[in-house]
Amino acid sequence: MNAICNCVNGAVKFVSAYASGGNIQNPLEGLVNTDAIDASTTWSVDSGIVNYTVITKSSAPANPFTINIKVGLNGGVATITEYTIVQNGSTGGYAQHMSTLVANLTNKTLADIQGYLADQTNGGALITGATKSNEQCYKAAEFALANYATVSALGGN
Repeated sequence: MNAICNCVNGAVKFVSAYASGGNIQNPLEGLVNTDAIDASTTWSVDSGIVNYTVITKSSAPANPFTINIKVGLNGGVATITEYTIVQNGSTGGYAQHMSTLVANLTNKTLADIQGYLADQTNGGALITGATKSNEQCYKAAEFALANYATVSALGGN
């Protein structure tokens, strides 16, 4: 239901901007690690915590994922404080093969996530029989962590 609301809200925002002659800008412009992230991704900032609703792009055979991620500072390092997969995009029974790590990336940093993405061993953090699903989840976390400082300064979208 949350994904439907996000889509409708994004469409309303687009039509309102277009109808008023406004500049329709990609909300991900200026951010990094956006290759797997859909432009309908949203965020807000509250007391130093960035609350993301990350929507991934499809990566066949996996469909888009919707993941709520909160990022804050821990010892001066951007760290995931909450991580919840709202809509699992795994198809064809692959969800059961997803890495146990992607179920909860709480307390992980950008270095942790990039290490998981680099792990090309069979049965490792990425390649488990649901590689595309794992990759989408890690890339959502990578996006959230890598853009923490920028998004904190920008505020919500």
